[in-house]
Amino acid sequence: MLIQPLVENAFKHAFFSDTKEAVIEVDFSLLRQKDISILAVKVRDNGKGMQGGVSTASKALNILRHRLRFIWESNKHKTYPEPLKVSSSPGSGTTIELMLPLIAE
Repeated sequence: MLIQPLVENAFKHAFFSDTKEAVIEVDFSLLRQKDISILAVKVRDNGKGMQGGVSTASKALNILRHRLRFIWESNKHKTYPEPLKVSSSPGSGTTIELMLPLIAE
């Protein structure tokens, strides 16, 4: 339920422009930082981008950021990478990256 809203937002908001070929990419990768395994997810589109840039990011993204921080902190990680990164500018699309700790049992 963390990734679905990002993809839905890309469809809903990104493609009301004159983009000839609309593209949404969802990439998953496994990262290793110190003794932590991380699932990195990147959702990228080539749509119109966020008007006003990243500083006007939605309430939904702020809620997602808080959820990700909660996940990291509830798994006893005192230090962790920025769990949500957003880069966007008008006319160049949007990229959202999130990072989740993987828990070995």
